[in-house]
Amino acid sequence: VAELKRVNAELDPVGVMILGTAGEKPLNHPSLFPFFAAAEVAGLPLAVHVGWSLPSLANMYSTLPESVMIPFTMPLLMAFTAFLTGGLLDRFPHLRVAFLELGCEWVPFFIGRMDHMFRYFERQMPEVLAMKRKPTDYLRSGQVYVGCEVDDPLLPHVIGLMGEDHLLYGSDIPHADRDHFIVRKLRARDDIPASAKAKILEHNPRRFYRL
Repeated sequence: VAELKRVNAELDPVGVMILGTAGEKPLNHPSLFPFFAAAEVAGLPLAVHVGWSLPSLANMYSTLPESVMIPFTMPLLMAFTAFLTGGLLDRFPHLRVAFLELGCEWVPFFIGRMDHMFRYFERQMPEVLAMKRKPTDYLRSGQVYVGCEVDDPLLPHVIGLMGEDHLLYGSDIPHADRDHFIVRKLRARDDIPASAKAKILEHNPRRFYRL
């Protein structure tokens, strides 16, 4: 918290990068609430990236392909669960968070399961629910953003779920698995409106980071 406040005061940052867990702690662990409160007060959005943040899961795997598939990516889904199911978005209603580097095709499956379980718990055990709304409702709340790959086949479906205003494309650095001139593929797609293309590439990142 002290470092977040120092950096915010001295360097004028546009956001904070975190991983999907804080070691063995899920992000909705009460000990982490002061950090999220400080980010909310500072107006800094959180960018959740994939990464080997959970040692107990990472230590299960000894080959790189398996390690990249499971312990590298699963913490991002754990973070998504913590913010929605775990109630962080309700506890910090002005916090903005993006889930990045995993494409967007996990969203229909994961949010579908969340909605299914929400309906069950709302009907059978409402006292165990930390979230105040149906999970799908958070996707259009303005708090949640998701990174996408420009060639994700399910991108039109995700746009239908989230709307055009909450998807981001991060060119960041030329990772080894990137194709050259990949943005051209998005601009050439005929299954996505021109308005969505412009928002994904420029307007949504500007809004998320308040540039």
